[in-house]
Amino acid sequence: MDKNFLRWLGLYFADGRRKTYLSLVNTNPELISFYLRVLEGLGIQPTQLKARLQISKNYKKVWSEKKLKEWWSKLTGIPNENFWKTRWVNTKKKYKRNREPPSKIGEIEIAYLNRRFLQEINSKIQEIQKTEESKIIAEFLKGVFAGDGFVKLRKNGKLQEVRIGVKYEKEKICQLLKKVNINPGKSQKFDVPIYGRKNFEIIKKLRLLELSSQKLNKFLSGFKALCNGE
Repeated sequence: MDKNFLRWLGLYFADGRRKTYLSLVNTNPELISFYLRVLEGLGIQPTQLKARLQISKNYKKVWSEKKLKEWWSKLTGIPNENFWKTRWVNTKKKYKRNREPPSKIGEIEIAYLNRRFLQEINSKIQEIQKTEESKIIAEFLKGVFAGDGFVKLRKNGKLQEVRIGVKYEKEKICQLLKKVNINPGKSQKFDVPIYGRKNFEIIKKLRLLELSSQKLNKFLSGFKALCNGE
């Protein structure tokens, strides 16, 4: 399988919904653009997709539903008429007077309503979960880290931990990590923690965070500080 497709599968595994129809829920324009490029490579055009926005109610006076859909439509290429009704939700996010971009105040769900395609994708993910090929697993994990990965630094800037936030299928994530010689910590309620210099070195060597430039830069900065402090 093509490496971008493997990464796409990992991103979908992290942030997708796999029960009724294929969809991705995300806020990051960089990842959303990547997701859509791979879909187009598979022959699925933005005009074939549906979308739904979920936005903090705190910004209802700042951004009208019309303007929000126009912003996301321009970014994704999904026509305005393909957007479902926006969900306005209560959040703890504090209102700011300056107009933050929609990617900072909510999320978009991008859906492809084709059950056969969904079944094919789920089948591909199951194949990857069974494989022992470390190169395939590493590319898949890049998508997982991009979608659900978190990098935490100490106050002194040193790398403390990397986590994969996942509510379900934690055991499958742990198994995949172990197949590329990463030994995760004890799974917690909503995530799989990764500690230790040896694990961090493997993450760096395999470039498991490269699909998200923000996470990669934070990781490299923290790792450098960790190494310099030893």
